Amino acid sequence: MGQRPLSCLSLLILLATAAPPRVDAQVISVPPPDGPLEEVLVTGQQPGPGLWKVTRPGETDGHVLWILGNDSPLPRKLTWRSSELEAVLANSQAVLAPASVSASAGPLGGITLLPALIGVRSNPGGKRLQEVVPADLYARWLPLKARYLGRDDGIEKWRPIFAAQELYRAALKTKDLVPYDGVWPAVEKLARKARVPVVETKIELKVEKARAYIGVVLESSFMLERGYGDLLERVKAAWVAAAERALATHASSVAVLSVDEILKPNGYVARLRQKGYRIEEP
Repeated sequence: MGQRPLSCLSLLILLATAAPPRVDAQVISVPPPDGPLEEVLVTGQQPGPGLWKVTRPGETDGHVLWILGNDSPLPRKLTWRSSELEAVLANSQAVLAPASVSASAGPLGGITLLPALIGVRSNPGGKRLQEVVPADLYARWLPLKARYLGRDDGIEKWRPIFAAQELYRAALKTKDLVPYDGVWPAVEKLARKARVPVVETKIELKVEKARAYIGVVLESSFMLERGYGDLLERVKAAWVAAAERALATHASSVAVLSVDEILKPNGYVARLRQKGYRIEEP
């Protein structure tokens, strides 16, 4: 197996063992009452994700792009204070959705892909996980599998990337966490409620020879061999272009990005900063 599936398994095992996000609470000490205790209901909300402010080069008071940090995973029933975001949306003309990739297999793609998909989840040659991952990693896998997946023996025949994803989903469900989407569904709902158009940024990926694609898609060399090695760069460039269009066209617009892409040195916001845009942190 290539290095990529093993890396995925290592990462998702670490995520599965991570503790759920901590919610800070303030403890207030009060003296004991002289009379009967009166029942008091205390409620609260978590503050909403921070907003990064992006303005165009040379402008001190002009068009602005507000970027909301999207974190994941999050508690399933978490509610956050959205008043700041609602105020921004009320004065905005567009909301940029997270960038996505759309793959097409061409005419009759759905039909021709079906036979190729049969068995793609299983390791080639009927090998078991113990045979295709390092011994130390498999030793870490076993107790986590027992804890979150039970005694399912069938998963032992899966490719590492699929086994890791199944473990990750089960671990999140056990801890009542929600993966992937983060705050975006709530933001999209608020945008539509405020009648602010949602602008999608998509990269169209045309897949030729669908059967061959399915057969080697899990190999780390596939993307490079098929000319898709720059896919992540293309997605980043497409989002940055959409952000620049929004800044040039609208007085105010809103975008949602993962916190990782906001903070890392070569992320989306770093690309805007390199282009001369001014970035103000929350």
